[in-house]
This record gives sequence, C-alpha cells and structure tokens, in this order.
Amino acid sequence: MVPVSPGTTHLTVYAPEALEPTDASVVEVKDGDEITDADIRVPTRLLHSVGGVVMDGGAPGAGVEVSFQRFGDPMEPHTAISLPDGSFRFDLLRSGTYKLRAGSGEITVQLQDADIVDAAIDMHPRSGRARK
Repeated sequence: MVPVSPGTTHLTVYAPEALEPTDASVVEVKDGDEITDADIRVPTRLLHSVGGVVMDGGAPGAGVEVSFQRFGDPMEPHTAISLPDGSFRFDLLRSGTYKLRAGSGEITVQLQDADIVDAAIDMHPRSGRARK
C-alpha cells in the first residue's frame, strides 16, 4: 500500500487483520488446496498519521528532507520532502514510538490511539551551551 501524500511507508498485514506477526493466525495450505475463507483485511482503525511542519530559523522549511523511523524497526528510515509551507505527513503508521529528523533537528513522537497533526521539527535546534 502506498498512500497518496508526501510521505510513504511499507505496511505488512497478516491474517486475519493483524499488524504484528505475533497476532497473526496460521493458515495452512497444502498442495492442491484452495482456501476461500482466509480473509486478510487492512485494519485501518489501527493505523495513524504523523504530520506537522519543519521550521528553519523561525520560518517554514520548504523542500527539506524529513525522515522517520520506528524504534526497534530494522528497516531504513522513510523520507519525505516538506511542501512549500514546510508541512509534511506520513500515513499508514502502526502504534509505537517514532523518531523524526529534519536537518540537525530531531523529535520523538508516540502514536497510540490518534493521529498527530502538529509535530514541529526545528532544523537548527539551539544547544544548551553559549557560543564564544
């Protein structure tokens, strides 16, 4: 599944409507068998979106690469390019903790029962040290 939005991700669904292998049901198929009652459904009620804006010196950061990765997921981070207004969005995400990056800025978000629409990533976060 590839969502129609600036960000995309990979989604694996298991039978009958599970997002994790541990929640899947086993369907045994032998040579010559035809299985007609093993429905695989995408449980959209369990999927979420993360959206927000990239900020660059107090202004929206247009055309900036934004990446995200789910903690504990060995896959490479997924990326999107922020729109002219600095906005970005990733869809079809499972519940969990994600790290989002843009420039040298990084935030962590926790997806549970709702979408996040107001994540803000400052591309150039200030360090806690004074410059000399």
